[in-house]
Amino acid sequence: MDDHAPARTPAQAAASRANGSKSTGPATVLGKTTSAANSVVHGLAAHAALLPTETLATYEANLASWFATIPARTPGERQAVRGSLTWHFDTNVSRVWRSA
Repeated sequence: MDDHAPARTPAQAAASRANGSKSTGPATVLGKTTSAANSVVHGLAAHAALLPTETLATYEANLASWFATIPARTPGERQAVRGSLTWHFDTNVSRVWRSA
């Protein structure tokens, strides 16, 4: 059994180059943003705090609501509330993201 693939013909190489020149990826900012989120499953390890389906205003409104409900007196308590909201926001949004 031969482990080497047969050599490509000049026609195959030309067809491969022609097809490759068509695959340039997204060109617009929206297309690039959408493409960057293609493999997002839950966002828990994301570098960005918000998914494309989220808005900063919604996150900040939720954060203010949590701080109004949970009295956080120290920086550590405030960080715990912020972390809890981030986890809650990420897991709830990810359900919407996966079902869309």
